[in-house]
Amino acid sequence: MKYLFCLLLMGVLSQIDAAMAHNIDSNKARLTLRDGQAELRLHIDMQNWFQALQDPAAWMLGDTNAVMATNLTPPQQQAFIKSLIEKNTVLHLNNTIVALQLKSLHTLAHHTGQTELVLEGLHRSKGLEIEQVSLTLPPSLGTVHLNVTRPQYRMLAAGKTALITFN
Repeated sequence: MKYLFCLLLMGVLSQIDAAMAHNIDSNKARLTLRDGQAELRLHIDMQNWFQALQDPAAWMLGDTNAVMATNLTPPQQQAFIKSLIEKNTVLHLNNTIVALQLKSLHTLAHHTGQTELVLEGLHRSKGLEIEQVSLTLPPSLGTVHLNVTRPQYRMLAAGKTALITFN
């Protein structure tokens, strides 16, 4: 009886470890605001995104505003994605729109199925305090985990201490 109980307990514990170790892959975005420049890095599951874009029902429900044909060549797919992402990604800094352009699109080697899209744009908030950020992404991407950063750069001399303050 004790042996059976131990086997049952080990089975349950192994399932708990497996459940806790499970990492949910999802779409991610990192918006980096530098003086005069905004950079948006999207890590997207392209297979899921293509399925959403090729689903006429998603278009009818308003989950996407364009349907991508299933027979597009890879260059045509990239052109479609470029147009879609540039037209439907809207960034406002202090209520001023920042036009973003797709600079690169490549598959990430360390994330199976993930593709990185890098968009960049120039803004006029250089030297000014950015008080408000608003970002809209294409609804066809689904839920996206967003991280917004504003780096502070300092020169750190050997053996010295850098003091960085946050407002």
